[in-house]
Amino acid sequence: MTGLNNLHEHHTHATNLKENQRVHSLSKNHDRHIGRHTYRFSGVAAVASLAFAAYKRYTEEQARASAFLPDGRDTLAYRQLGVTLARAMIAATHASGEMSSEEKEELISETHILDIDKQSQALLINEINNPANIQSIVDSASSIEEAAEIYTTSLLAIEFDNINARNYLIMLGAKLELPIKLIWEIEQEVYTQWAFDNLHVA
Repeated sequence: MTGLNNLHEHHTHATNLKENQRVHSLSKNHDRHIGRHTYRFSGVAAVASLAFAAYKRYTEEQARASAFLPDGRDTLAYRQLGVTLARAMIAATHASGEMSSEEKEELISETHILDIDKQSQALLINEINNPANIQSIVDSASSIEEAAEIYTTSLLAIEFDNINARNYLIMLGAKLELPIKLIWEIEQEVYTQWAFDNLHVA
């Protein structure tokens, strides 16, 4: 995918990008949605690569990969971005409908394997149990690049045919003040990757 090699060069601690790109098709239930059963906390690099490719097409010029993925030496920035994207994923999952106790337990167990501090872990667990206000998610974006990543993460976390989730995305995009053309590019990137992955798991 466009930008994958550049992104990999900007973060030596990123997990294998080829594996991260498969987050859309990984589900123990073999669900064909990119929904809440499939995404989880699957990797900052995967989200960054999708958002970066969409942003490059939106700007029609050479975007800076480093604006989407912190330098590998800046572990604090990378962890902070990871927490931000995890919060966005959790909020979008809530928007898709009420989480079952099993879903909550599964997500909580995954917070224990993340490379984050206890305060951040406690924040994620709290938001798994108590949906965060959408404005707090929006306020965590410090740039249009981060806003694009938040939208990308949220799109990955929902089920496409869920009207509540789609309405949430519309509201999120508006509050993030993302240009319509950029939103369209992000959705095209995600849908194209989803279709590609499903061709290989059919």
